[in-house]
Amino acid sequence: MELPAILQDLPHLKVILAIMTVTTLVLGLLVNLLEPYLPAFVIQALRYGKFAYKGPKQSWIKPIEFPKSYFKHFYYFAAFYTSYITYLTFFVYYGNASVPHWFIKFLDLLASSKREATVSSGRVLVALLLLSLQCWRRLYETTCVSVFSSGKINLAQYLAGFFHYLFAAAAIVAEAPVFASKGKRVSEDDGLSAISIAAVGIFLWAFIHQYRTAVILADLRKDGKGKVVTTKHRIPEGDWFEAVSSPHLLAEILMYLTLTMLLWNNTCWLFILVWVLVNQIETALLSHWWYKDTFKDYPKERRALIPWIF
Repeated sequence: MELPAILQDLPHLKVILAIMTVTTLVLGLLVNLLEPYLPAFVIQALRYGKFAYKGPKQSWIKPIEFPKSYFKHFYYFAAFYTSYITYLTFFVYYGNASVPHWFIKFLDLLASSKREATVSSGRVLVALLLLSLQCWRRLYETTCVSVFSSGKINLAQYLAGFFHYLFAAAAIVAEAPVFASKGKRVSEDDGLSAISIAAVGIFLWAFIHQYRTAVILADLRKDGKGKVVTTKHRIPEGDWFEAVSSPHLLAEILMYLTLTMLLWNNTCWLFILVWVLVNQIETALLSHWWYKDTFKDYPKERRALIPWIF
């Protein structure tokens, strides 16, 4: 059954990301400014984990709440999904493989059939490699490093993780040579510039610090022998924690900004970037306020997300 004509060439990826972004922004502003006046289900929709809503919960929401450890599920998906797209893209550009018809239809559904190539094949492949590397490292962290508390996430937050990675990898190739309806072959690639090389360097720098953050947080719940002894929250110290409350979120933003440097003309990717910025900033604010309210001796010099500023 085909979609109605009006929906066939709609850039669904952009529409859905715009809805997710606006919803998160509006709910975030409401919770930040008017939380005492909001119904419980609105607060529960945004707050999760350590800063989850502590009041009486709506009974209908409990069945759609999951352990926070379920975060690992969408990293399983993301690691294999992004790796497949990276593998496919490499052989399309360097192995004379053709793009499967079903994958073109998939991209048409997400980003419309009127897509045009806006980024060189070299930048596309580098961006995919970096995103795949990030997904595999996050999978390793959530399965082998992180120690999760008994906190909960709701169905909307759970599904948002899948949508994010489904769209992120697709957005990179949606406006890539050959994958787009007006694509160009790899021989026409304009190569990687100094800006691209700098972007890769910054990405890897943030990548390393995000991993260090995960280790620091996990070690807070382990003894000297590496055995988990508690799931309680404590004040993290070391590395970027000396400057901000959520260095892992700062690192995430830096990585997506550097991917944007690689994919600058890709309009689909810009929707990914805005969604990440809104989501990460709101989470960082909630986390920072929670730390300050929970620990009276919390370092006053720490900022929420940007050292010395914010």
